[in-house]
Amino acid sequence: RTRWLRVPYRNTYEIYQAAYQVIANDPTLQQALEDEGLLVSPDLTNAAMRHGKKPVMRQFNNFDEECLYLRSQINYLVQIGINRQQIAILHRHRSGVNRLKTHLRGTDVNINTLHAYKGLEFEAVFISQIQNMFMINNQNEQDAQERRLMYMAMTRARQHLTLCFEGRLPKAYESLRYYVDIIK
Repeated sequence: RTRWLRVPYRNTYEIYQAAYQVIANDPTLQQALEDEGLLVSPDLTNAAMRHGKKPVMRQFNNFDEECLYLRSQINYLVQIGINRQQIAILHRHRSGVNRLKTHLRGTDVNINTLHAYKGLEFEAVFISQIQNMFMINNQNEQDAQERRLMYMAMTRARQHLTLCFEGRLPKAYESLRYYVDIIK
């Protein structure tokens, strides 16, 4: 069960602001949260919020290209002092996790499904293949659940968040354009 905090303490302002955009304008999700007594408008003006870099949304031509990028970013993060156990790579599906583990063997970072890391936090989070979400015939309730899951995954990141996708930017992420740095 998702717990919504009025002051997001885990993330930087920039990460939380981007994550919140995934759920903010979904009326089905907002109604479900209200019905559950969980609808909270976050206080993003609170002085306790840390600031950092905007999340990155990175476009790739294919999965192999994405894996090369992930490996280079892992090396960079380790070089600047982030412990490998504080780096997580998340994927929506178990099959994607298995492919990532094969391609990134030897990196010794956390690689698992979005569901596996509920309640945990990491200094750096990469969410792989985001174009594979929101593929379920645009049914409002299922779409709302996917948005809720993506919000949860994005808020696992404390300092660094990267969203990876192939091809065109999926329509579900258009609202993030102003809250992330898009790199092609």
